Amino acid sequence: MHKKILLTSLLAIAAGCGAKEKTAPTPVPESQPIPAITKSSDGKKYQNELFRLSVEKPESWYSQNVEEMISLQKFGNNMVSGKDKNLKAAIDASLENNIPLFSFFEFAPGTPGKLIPSLIANAENISLYPGIKNGCDYLYHTKELLGRSQANIKFGENCNQAQISGQKFGYYDAIMEIKNIKVYQKYYSCRKGKHALNFIGTYFEKSSEEKIEQILKTIKVECDK
Repeated sequence: MHKKILLTSLLAIAAGCGAKEKTAPTPVPESQPIPAITKSSDGKKYQNELFRLSVEKPESWYSQNVEEMISLQKFGNNMVSGKDKNLKAAIDASLENNIPLFSFFEFAPGTPGKLIPSLIANAENISLYPGIKNGCDYLYHTKELLGRSQANIKFGENCNQAQISGQKFGYYDAIMEIKNIKVYQKYYSCRKGKHALNFIGTYFEKSSEEKIEQILKTIKVECDK
């Protein structure tokens, strides 16, 4: 089962760049499906109708558009899987069930000379896996799969509990080293209907960790009880 489950976008510090203007949400007739794309009318508050999710981006931070988020996922797949064809196939299968929600970076990806903290969110369809009851169940499989990767990510031993928007999220701390730079991450997840709703914070020191935590405090969402 776990071969098709992956919390993606873990190598967010090495993405491409190029922004597009954000457009105001268009009213959707009741006969049409609720859109899964996260939108913003002011470049600060972002909302996703499908997941009833909202979040506020710091004014100076960079927000990726949908095309960039998808490209980042594919880039992360190639970096993590390396020459392991079986692992690449497992990640590709996961991406087919994955909806990118938002990607915020303190600086535009690719900015020279910058370590770039980020907060990335996605949702993965887990309806075929009734054994996943909560965020820690989902992250267990994430940890198992990423443990096979060439990224050499070291996860904390236990899944912990955190409150985001007053909701219970499971989370793991993780650390990896890229070119002698220590990269710290926190993987958060909760179950929401047939999806695992996931946030991945990437930071490098205490000050950038606090910036990620401030964004998490603006999130409004409801998870399954």
